Parts: sequence; structure tokens; C-alpha cells
Amino acid sequence: MSGRKQESARLAAVVVLALGGCHGHRMDTIAPQQHQAEDQVGHFDTEIERQAILDMFDETSRELLAARSRLLCETDHHALRETCRQVAIEFEPGLYVWRRLSPEAIAPWPDVIRNLHPHALTIDKSGRVQIEMSTMTRESLGVPYYPEHMAHLIGGDRKLLDRLWYYDSSYLPDPAEHDRTIDTLLRGCGKL
Repeated sequence: MSGRKQESARLAAVVVLALGGCHGHRMDTIAPQQHQAEDQVGHFDTEIERQAILDMFDETSRELLAARSRLLCETDHHALRETCRQVAIEFEPGLYVWRRLSPEAIAPWPDVIRNLHPHALTIDKSGRVQIEMSTMTRESLGVPYYPEHMAHLIGGDRKLLDRLWYYDSSYLPDPAEHDRTIDTLLRGCGKL
């Protein structure tokens, strides 16, 4: 294999490692991801490999922070809940799932949903609506909406409004710590 092809293959292996997690462990928060990436530097043969992994973690972190900000700070949660209610009513009972939504696929949806740049949108036969925002790794966040007859359900990590919840995979390792992070974000944008 030529030097250039060998370098490309090695870089592809780095990308696979990053997408699957360092040492096969799931990456759950931004800070540990960056720390794990730094710890992996000795496992890469070239500076290009090292930089590729660090750049990927930085890009994922930026995507995650932007998605959180769009959802928690820039979105009118009352309007989002009402839009989800209307969308659930407009569809006949069934299961509707849209994945990897392109700008063209999301264009017909109401602005409040479209402005979130969702990765997936699910409407089930009971009237639940889930809007999923995710990055190129396993990180995800979003909102599930529950119709009135399901208002008693807890559907996420944090309640935004009655029947509208927020979930975030970054809650997994330390829910109390991540809740403080979200409180800080909400205070910063005047929603808490």
C-alpha cells in the first residue's frame, strides 16, 4: 500500500475509534471526551492522526452546545408545545418517523420545529411527538411532547413545561452535575 493510502487508512481507523468511543467505551460528556482524546495521543503514530481526533471532538462539542442553545435558549417552549400538539392532531393514528432530516425534508414543518435543525422527528399513534437532535457521535438531545391524556408521564431528564420534557445523553454519567450545567445555561439566557 502506498504511503498516502496507508495514511488514509490509518486516519479512517482514527475516525472509527472516535465514533465508537475510546477503548470501546461510550463517550457521555463533552469534558471527558476531550480528556479521553488527549489521553489517546500516545496511541497515534502521526500528528495528523492526533489532530484529526481532537478536531472531531471539538466539532462534536460545538454541535452539541449549539443544539442545546437552540433548544433551551432560542426556542419558545410554549410555542413548541403548542406546535407539537397541533402536529400530533394533524396526523392520523400511526407511527411516523423521519430520520436524517435534510433541509428539504424539514421545510414543510412549522418554523419552531424547523429552527431546531432536528435529526429525527417521531409521531406515534398515541399522539407523542419526539424531536431528536444529535451529533455525529452517540450524543443526543431533544424533546418529547406528551398529549393531555399522557400528561402524567415523565419523558426526559428535565421538565420544560407540562407535557414537554428535555432529554440529553450528557445526563448519564452525573445527572446532578449536568443539571447544574443546564441551570447555568438557562440562567444565562434568562429562562430560569
